[in-house]
Amino acid sequence: MTFWSIQIDVDVPAAARAVSLPHDAKHDPSYLLKTVLTEAFAGPAVRPWTVHRQDGPIVTVLGYSDLSKNELAERAALALPAVRAAITSIHGHLLPVMREGQRYRFSVRLCPTLHVTPDPAGLRRHGERDAFLAAIDRGEEGILREVIYTRYLVERLKGARVDAARLTGFRLVEVTRPHRGSLAPATGVAQRVLPEAEFLGVVTVMDSDVLAQTVRNGIGRHRAFGRGYVRLEPERPRQLG
Repeated sequence: MTFWSIQIDVDVPAAARAVSLPHDAKHDPSYLLKTVLTEAFAGPAVRPWTVHRQDGPIVTVLGYSDLSKNELAERAALALPAVRAAITSIHGHLLPVMREGQRYRFSVRLCPTLHVTPDPAGLRRHGERDAFLAAIDRGEEGILREVIYTRYLVERLKGARVDAARLTGFRLVEVTRPHRGSLAPATGVAQRVLPEAEFLGVVTVMDSDVLAQTVRNGIGRHRAFGRGYVRLEPERPRQLG
């Protein structure tokens, strides 16, 4: 399986002016970037993705796509002029084919949540739940957040053996997300608080096709909003372990 590694520079103030979103959504960077990327490329052509860095008003987004940089540029050329102007550059290259036994260092920013179904008695908290809180709800004792999130990562990083993983960052973030149904606000969006975990580590390729599909799809939830992008890089000496 082959796909493209894509780097896109986005002028955030220009993006906020170019897209039509409720006020709260425009002030959620992940919602704003997801919207401008979708409108610029006529659909979810670059997913998963993540914010790599920000330099003043310009945000650099890294992502994966089945389309080349030239094909993405052709799509952007047909977007509304204001949307096209918010995309300041597009770069990309085909990712090399992985081989069993190769080792890579990886990084990922993910949203470690689960969808919990209601229990017959109606006592269990359900809906989207932090994996750590869901473990507590199940009665697990003596657990640490890092342990639960590492398990969450390992279970989803299919096609690879996780040789080392370190939780390098955790925070609860307030985000804006679509809200549908009879209780939805008139804006169609609502604020939520979600967990965000960042990991660094080392993996060994066990099944190259499965790992490629995993990386291509992303891991965890809220992948459309800048979470779940797994970046692979060459292993370095004295790596985590």
